[in-house]
Amino acid sequence: MPLLPRAPERSYRYPGRLRVPDRVTLAGVLYVLRTGVAWRDVPTETVGCSGVTAWRRLRDWMLGVKACGSSRPQLNRRPRPG
Repeated sequence: MPLLPRAPERSYRYPGRLRVPDRVTLAGVLYVLRTGVAWRDVPTETVGCSGVTAWRRLRDWMLGVKACGSSRPQLNRRPRPG
């Protein structure tokens, strides 16, 4: 089971911009968490993507987790006795 949702397929006729890789956007999210800067103040040259891109991808990832029906993975869960 992948930890991140799959990227949407690109349209053949109107492909739009290339998608920023997940690893780069994750670096942007981690930069905000480590430094505490606002999303709009993320340095694109340092991280590799804009703060808005990182924020949108985080939002999409969070919605993807909610769509799975769980907010956190449940590993080795045993039923309670009784």
